[in-house]
Amino acid sequence: MREAIRQVLFVHHDPAASDTKIALADTEARIVYDRYLKMA
Repeated sequence: MREAIRQVLFVHHDPAASDTKIALADTEARIVYDRYLKMA
């Protein structure tokens, strides 16, 4: 099934979050996703 995945959408909803916090959350999500792919 994972071979068919072409795009992953990261959604972050926090109206009070700064651009820096959102960028950090995005980076962390990418790291977790990359680790998951390596373990699969």
